[in-house]
Amino acid sequence: MNKSVDDWLLGHKTRAVRTKDSGGFLLVLKKSPPLRPGYGLANLRTAALKQPEVMVKITRRKSNASNGLKDIRNHLDYISRNGEVGVENQDGEKLNGKKALRNQTKNWQKLGISENEKRCEALNIVLSMPAGMPPQAVKNAAREFAAEQFQVHQYELALHTYSDRPDESTHPHVHLCVLIRD
Repeated sequence: MNKSVDDWLLGHKTRAVRTKDSGGFLLVLKKSPPLRPGYGLANLRTAALKQPEVMVKITRRKSNASNGLKDIRNHLDYISRNGEVGVENQDGEKLNGKKALRNQTKNWQKLGISENEKRCEALNIVLSMPAGMPPQAVKNAAREFAAEQFQVHQYELALHTYSDRPDESTHPHVHLCVLIRD
């Protein structure tokens, strides 16, 4: 049965869906990757249950916003909306306002990250869900994902539920800034 479902789906334009147990991340490219054999039933099951899709996007801003503390600080200002949106660290500590974020980056400086580093020092990740998802559920899922995937790393996360920029989505999404150094 799996082979006939795969053969049928491979003949049509469709997107690949990976189940939790299939391992790995699916990187979203400009053109979706073709469906690979073995994922046909997972695609049908997902479509039939109308499960919401989660997008994980590792961003790379034009300014390479993760090379040094200066760039990381600028990114934290962006995800905190200049201190207006609460940010949470890996320990669940709430950082409210620019002063709390500045203190966090001062702590990160102790790890040996300079102001104008040449190499990438942090990953900027966006986790988003479709419109209509409860924002707190999105944040809880992002918190769980970050705790599981980045156990030995320091990170900050911020929930965005609205958009004041035309190029940004209006559905709830979480920004993660994860230090590469452990």
